[in-house]
Amino acid sequence: MSFEFNNQEQSQRSFRRRIVVAFLLVISLFSVLLIRFAWLQIFNQSAYQARAESNRTVTITTQGPRGLIFDRNGSVIAKNRLIYSLEITPDKVKQLDKTIDALSEVILITPADRRRFKRLKEDLKRYDSVPIRSEQRQVI
Repeated sequence: MSFEFNNQEQSQRSFRRRIVVAFLLVISLFSVLLIRFAWLQIFNQSAYQARAESNRTVTITTQGPRGLIFDRNGSVIAKNRLIYSLEITPDKVKQLDKTIDALSEVILITPADRRRFKRLKEDLKRYDSVPIRSEQRQVI
């Protein structure tokens, strides 16, 4: 009666070979990832920075004034008004009070405007834009 035993030395060599292959595969995959990260963040950084900047600013176009509307007697029944609104998105500003102080040097921001802004900021979500100052002008 003969018993066949597995050759332990051969199975250990086979196991070590599989471990080395798996290790080399993992190292090569991490190397590919690191090279891709370097490409995106170092070599191609300016293109993505320009795209991020274009995502940050929003241009909203509005329809131009339609003109005055008169009734049959020549009286004006509808006028045009321009409304300017200065809005701040609190989530995008690091130092909100300093930003408001800097804006107050350019445009008149009253203490009532600041109180209204703080009240509205608490009521809205942090990523919503909050109006700080609005102004209406008559257009002829």
